[in-house]
Amino acid sequence: MKVVLQAKTGSKEVLFEVSSIPVILGRGDKALVVLPDTNCSRNHCRFFVRDGGLWVEDMQSKNGTFVNAIKTDKKQIFLNDKINIGSTEIRIPTHKNKPEIVKLLQTQSVASREEPILRVETNPMIDELRHNPLKALKTVNEGTAVINKKKLMENKLFKDAFVEHKRVNPKLTQQWRFKIAKVIDTISPIIALALPHTLIFIIGIKTRGTMTTTVISLMLGGIFWYWNKKFPTKTLGRKLLGIWED
Repeated sequence: MKVVLQAKTGSKEVLFEVSSIPVILGRGDKALVVLPDTNCSRNHCRFFVRDGGLWVEDMQSKNGTFVNAIKTDKKQIFLNDKINIGSTEIRIPTHKNKPEIVKLLQTQSVASREEPILRVETNPMIDELRHNPLKALKTVNEGTAVINKKKLMENKLFKDAFVEHKRVNPKLTQQWRFKIAKVIDTISPIIALALPHTLIFIIGIKTRGTMTTTVISLMLGGIFWYWNKKFPTKTLGRKLLGIWED
């Protein structure tokens, strides 16, 4: 298979033939087709024939290779396609190619453009998108996210990265609650120490100030003090202020 292409830079045109041997285009001396285009790289792109089709491949050029105004790294070329590199436009001239080559490139072009249409017609997701686009897009996004997450979780490198995040209590962002809770936690052991004596005074029991009352006071105060030290995120002050953390 041999295909003749035409490169046009300004008013200058050049014809070149592509077969099984790749043809490199660029402004450098090592390019097989040297272009008078300062916007092209020295070795900009190459054309080659593979599996009965014509292909173009960018060679890490500075300004890129475009097929029908779409930047590409590697793409099969069909009849009537327009390739742009720098300020140069490349096309397949039908009058310079053999009829069988023109027919082949034209047939490949039709087949390549019809294939996605056939897939669209038989795709229920696309049908749903036509009738109810908002619902379909939401379903597609959620479904894709679930599938991608499942695939990543099956990978040893990523399975430990998925942690279920708990809902954050908005009260935990309010610093004034922590300050008041700290004051309550500081005075709670003192209140616990005084509570038994206060109750006995109110009730009027004559045993006020006895050893039993003192022991109970010390036990209550000690319990509050120990709890605040052992469980600093589950204190009485935090409970009252709504910033208790499980």
